[in-house]
Amino acid sequence: QMQAMIGDYVSDEAETTLKVALTPKGLEIHQRPDKVYPLTPSYADGFECELGSIRFVRDSAGHVTGMSLSDSRLWDLRLKKMEAK
Repeated sequence: QMQAMIGDYVSDEAETTLKVALTPKGLEIHQRPDKVYPLTPSYADGFECELGSIRFVRDSAGHVTGMSLSDSRLWDLRLKKMEAK
């Protein structure tokens, strides 16, 4: 299931792109230029990291279409998963 979460996520609102990668340590978020945030599972499709709470969003067919980021000052910032090229 973690394979479905791998990819690039974009937010026009926050003007940022986050890359989710699967490493031997587990899922990580990579942010340019050199930030890496390991994800700690908290529930199905939900993770915690230094950025805050991450929830992967799925469509009705179960495909990951985006992510939601929340922390103490931010609620439900949506990032759209980009199609693989």
